[in-house]
Amino acid sequence: AGIPLRSVPLRSVPLRSVPLRSVDLSAAPLRSVPLRSVNLAGIPLRSVPLSEIKNTNPDGSLTATSNPGLIVDCTKVDCVNGTVGDAATTPDAILASKTLGDLFDHVDPNVLPGSLAELIEGLIDTSSYPWENLPLEGLQPYAGAGARQVTYVVGYDVVGGGASADATVVVDLPPGFRYVEGSSVRHDDSVSEPTVTNEHLQWTLPEFGDTHRTLSFDAYPGFDLGAAYPSAQVTINENTVTASEPSPIFVQESGEGAPPGCEIECPIDFGNNVAATAPVIAPNQLVVSHIANSGDIDYYRIPVPPKGTRMQINLGNRSANADFDVAMLNDTVSTPLRSVPLRSVPLRSVPLADNGVDASAANSAVSPETLNDIPVGAAPLRSVSENRSTADEFLATVSDAEPTVNASPQYYTLQVTAFNGGNSNQPYVLYVKEFAPPPAPACPGPRVFAFPGQGVPGVAPALPANLNTLFLVDKKRMGDTFGTAQAANALASLTTLSGRADLGVIGAVFPVESDAAAAAAMTAWDADPCSVEKANAAFTAVSHVVDTVRSSKPTLKNIVVVGGDDILPMARVA
Repeated sequence: AGIPLRSVPLRSVPLRSVPLRSVDLSAAPLRSVPLRSVNLAGIPLRSVPLSEIKNTNPDGSLTATSNPGLIVDCTKVDCVNGTVGDAATTPDAILASKTLGDLFDHVDPNVLPGSLAELIEGLIDTSSYPWENLPLEGLQPYAGAGARQVTYVVGYDVVGGGASADATVVVDLPPGFRYVEGSSVRHDDSVSEPTVTNEHLQWTLPEFGDTHRTLSFDAYPGFDLGAAYPSAQVTINENTVTASEPSPIFVQESGEGAPPGCEIECPIDFGNNVAATAPVIAPNQLVVSHIANSGDIDYYRIPVPPKGTRMQINLGNRSANADFDVAMLNDTVSTPLRSVPLRSVPLRSVPLADNGVDASAANSAVSPETLNDIPVGAAPLRSVSENRSTADEFLATVSDAEPTVNASPQYYTLQVTAFNGGNSNQPYVLYVKEFAPPPAPACPGPRVFAFPGQGVPGVAPALPANLNTLFLVDKKRMGDTFGTAQAANALASLTTLSGRADLGVIGAVFPVESDAAAAAAMTAWDADPCSVEKANAAFTAVSHVVDTVRSSKPTLKNIVVVGGDDILPMARVA
């Protein structure tokens, strides 16, 4: 299920046709917008040379003298060869007090590139804009291959002699439908475009003689399911005829293609009601679909992004009566830190969006207990949002799996359902946002030991019967870190302690580097000591050493880790 509507840039709306050079900011609120707050590097204004910033005459006209210092700090950016985009990406290069109006006052409008829409786009924080609540009507053309079209034909007869007259053809499309630009065709001659106001279309066509006319055009369907009826009327010489019994268009859920012979009432459980074959959706993409039948479940797959990526899934509810819920299922393959995965609890998080505090909770969306509200299959539940009534849904998580395993891509699965068997002819809108993980801090380089070469790798000891205590050491790292003498003293004391049967200790001192896999993991970690993945790989390798000992000595009860994190790494949480 789902019609993917690709992210629609603001520059694609009619404001794009308004050249920026024609915009008068002299009295507009935009004039006071701080210049530093505008994303100048992301819009065409970035290409304006700083040398185009000029002094003004008393009448407000520009002089021929370039003076970029009016707007920017020329000690921080190249004012001779640089651009507005260079200043925008250089910290504090734009003077703090300057506004958008100041820039427009000192630059010739004829060199201002782009449109008003592109300027507005630079003013909006697109990463936090609630795209899932964007009005859907009019977005159909941006659905790409998913944009369905229907063809309408208006037929009428002209009678009463050869005098020429204008025919006014008026069509009111069903709610939410939109005209396809350039699609008007008359069977015997060309036709101009209609006047369009949302669903209302009006053509003025020259007519003469007695003849039969047909006017055809295309339209994008709306987003509400069911039968949609248009209306049409033709007026010639003040005589108006209204179409009788116009044919309806039946709008049904896309992505759940009907089986042969099914046109109106169709069974569910075909199309993307199977998680394993669900459509793959990308971030920053509007996905519009429906829960059209009781018990319907819509699935989508999201490619697993790099580890540490913050993922936010928003569901905008356009239904007047259905309570939609969204859940993320965790069916990825990951390498556990131990042989027993730490992720044994399937419910990872129920995120709460911080929308402020109200004096009254009457209008708040309260999340009920999950219980059996959401039908979940065998895959573990990673995150869930199930606000009551028709409130929007929100969930968030952080990627902790590899994007690929054995050269095959991995996916998180989204599941959309309606509470208590609900359904609606009105849609929901999914929007997935991803925020890249913060850059890793600078790492000083490979680990440097105070006494390199003084440590000698140990060998695996013979394990006593009834072993109950295991002292984990890295003999080589201890020597390289503290020197031969201190490492020997520490190991001797541990050996003594491991034999204190009078204290109940039946122990063994086990050099983990005697295991080839653990030694290799430690070496890799030393080459990149800031790496969370390599530290965890070393931790996992040491854990496997313990698991091997435990399998042969089930009496083992106590594990003593000797040394700090630089000797034997603790597990990191990425």
